[in-house]
Amino acid sequence: MDEAGVPSELTFRLLGPFEIRRNGVPIEMRSKPKARRVLLLLLLERRFITVEELLERLWKDNPPLMSTLQEYVSDLRKDLRPDGHLLEHRRGSGYRIEVDRDTVDLFRFARLVKDGRALADREPRRALELLREALELWTGDPPVDLLTNWDPRADRRAAQELVDRLEAEAGNAPGQSPRSVPRLDEPPPNFAGRTRELAELDRHVDPAGPGGATRVIVIDGQAGVGKTALALQWGARVAGNYPDGQISLNLRGFDPTGTPLKPETIARRLLVKLGVDERGLTPDPEDLLDRYRAELAGRSVLLVLDNAANLEQVKALVQVSSTSLAVVTSRRRLDGLAVLRGARFVPVERPDSDGAADMLRGHLGGVELDASVADTIVAACGRLPLALAIAGARIRRSGRDIDSTVRSLAELEGFDTGDETTSLPVVLRWSYARLSPISQDLFRALNRHPGPELTIGAVAAAAGRQVSDAERSLAELSEMRLLEEATAGRYTFLDLIRKLAIDLARDDDAEQRIAGVARVFDHYLHTADRCATRMRPHRQPLPLDPPVDGAEPITVASEAAAIAWFDVELPVLRRLVLRCAQLGQPKRGWQLLTTMIDYLDWRGHWSDWIELSEAALRACEEINDKAGMPRCLRSLGRALVQVSRFEEAEEHLQAALARYQAMADVDGQLRLHHDLGYLYDQQGRIEAALGEATRCCDLADTHGITQEKANALGGMAWCLVRLERYSEALPCCEQAIALHRAAGFPHGEAAARHTLGLAQEKLGDHDEALQNLEESATLCQRAGDRPNEAMILEKIASLRAARGDNAGADSARARAAHIRRELEV
Repeated sequence: MDEAGVPSELTFRLLGPFEIRRNGVPIEMRSKPKARRVLLLLLLERRFITVEELLERLWKDNPPLMSTLQEYVSDLRKDLRPDGHLLEHRRGSGYRIEVDRDTVDLFRFARLVKDGRALADREPRRALELLREALELWTGDPPVDLLTNWDPRADRRAAQELVDRLEAEAGNAPGQSPRSVPRLDEPPPNFAGRTRELAELDRHVDPAGPGGATRVIVIDGQAGVGKTALALQWGARVAGNYPDGQISLNLRGFDPTGTPLKPETIARRLLVKLGVDERGLTPDPEDLLDRYRAELAGRSVLLVLDNAANLEQVKALVQVSSTSLAVVTSRRRLDGLAVLRGARFVPVERPDSDGAADMLRGHLGGVELDASVADTIVAACGRLPLALAIAGARIRRSGRDIDSTVRSLAELEGFDTGDETTSLPVVLRWSYARLSPISQDLFRALNRHPGPELTIGAVAAAAGRQVSDAERSLAELSEMRLLEEATAGRYTFLDLIRKLAIDLARDDDAEQRIAGVARVFDHYLHTADRCATRMRPHRQPLPLDPPVDGAEPITVASEAAAIAWFDVELPVLRRLVLRCAQLGQPKRGWQLLTTMIDYLDWRGHWSDWIELSEAALRACEEINDKAGMPRCLRSLGRALVQVSRFEEAEEHLQAALARYQAMADVDGQLRLHHDLGYLYDQQGRIEAALGEATRCCDLADTHGITQEKANALGGMAWCLVRLERYSEALPCCEQAIALHRAAGFPHGEAAARHTLGLAQEKLGDHDEALQNLEESATLCQRAGDRPNEAMILEKIASLRAARGDNAGADSARARAAHIRRELEV
């Protein structure tokens, strides 16, 4: 991992034939051997080396041409692709490859030997493990001719001598491992909660439980959720059931070394822990696995195989005796173990808010926090146990300066402990490093989507990928627990993981990011436009540019499907509109708002409507968008009417009308007269409302705009009913109903039938009135117009009660009350 914290998939073998691996798989190197010598020297020095020094140290008196050196570097970058950027050139400084020391086996060897020596007197068993691990790295000699002041071969000899001494001191001949019963690593302190998971683990090993006792348990969950802590805590509780030993081993499936342990290496280390003479072990992988199974036969051993990479790594290792148990932890779902080994699964999820608060308190060491501060920390941590542990430790050390500590947790780096095994950014980044290259690209592209939920189509748009590619990558991200599939085809992820995507994408091409944001906007904008047209076929025209390539908007088949799409996507659409200026998309932002207006109105989301209209209006004002300004003013004015802020509403509606008049936009003027009529009606200014509806009708007649004539006739009829001119209202209603039905606009027909029913009631035609009101309520339900549906149902209840139909009245009243509760009106 480089200093910027960007994860590298690469590991480098210098202790033997030079080799580079990506995700544990050797890469094909096509560069010349002399070019690889350049890379070797850069790996060993880990600093900028000037061209002069490179030439002197590698070729001495016979240096190549400068163009040849540049060709070598170019070939090396091709070998390293897509990580060629790690090989840097800086004018005046030369060349450097910046990688984490532990990704180079030579430096990892040196660290392990150093740590083993330091522990030799205090913890000889742990020292032996580290030293043996160091010696296992050697498959040949390193390039000692490129090293100055260090010969690692001498360190290798010294390490072997120390291993022999420690083994002898343990009462064994050299190469003979101690035969004491192995024990699990200590569980982490301050363990809290997980009552359900602990009970589930108990059930899986209970012979009297459903299905009897299992021999394999898989604990799976996302990074930092506490899988290892749970396994060790439960293992300590049941250790007495496994008298021949309890062994835990980190399989390094997700580890800063970049390379998971091979099954044969795991088998060798487990055998040594079981007390087998290491020097008598064969290097053959199958022989090692056979010996491992033979050693477990007849024993009662608890194995905790922690941090597994995949099924292939562990499937041969969980074939344990009938009296032993293998507990595997992994970020991946190892479903194949159920088929192959009859494994049972204990998924570990993030605790709920109360459980997370309990975990946090356990890490505070007696520090008291206000409930609101604790809630803020739990939210910042995303209820993730590792994050809660880090936050608790930081607050415990911060003394009285709690506020600054809490503020630091707003960024992902606020959870960096400086230790690769406990640093949350590192832990999360190594999940990312295990992804395929195409899924890594897609993960970084997620920062182009506002959240909170992602669909396959939207992710494909963000990444500029085919939908089929996006679907495969989302499955991989979900398997790695970087995303969660909330419902079929809809994914969510923690804010902490979103911040990781943002951090990783900082060095991505800015133009690609801008293009990705535009594709996301167009995916939602053009889908919303199609949905809005389904809901109101003759709505105010919205000229849109064609969707950019890769946006792939969705087509909905019906009005109900359109409303359902808005229902599920509203949180995403809100974020897009509210952040449109910040995302550099003010025009698409106000256009998206206009597609949402009918939905927000009919569903009663009036607070959202106001907030989004204000945001879109600000975005228009910043760029002086003349087409968007009247649309946003009209939207805001209409929303304000619904919450009885009439003076502000009229100000915005009149401003929109003035702009449409200046633009000679007749369609816009028609709609504003209709809106003003509705406003005046709500204020009780019925004559003024009738005047606006009449003007709207005259303009529609003059310019042949049929649908707006239907709306105007409906408005006129309503005003006439309010003025008790019932007979005059009837023909207006009937004309409006016919026009709306011909246009396929049930919402408009519902409004006209409601007015017609009210007029008929006043004229004494109660049967016809009730029939029209019932049909109006049905049309409202079909159109998703819930506020008006509730209002009409209340009127139906009143009419039915007046006719003695108490059951019918109660039913209508109950339906209306249910809608009101849902709308919280």
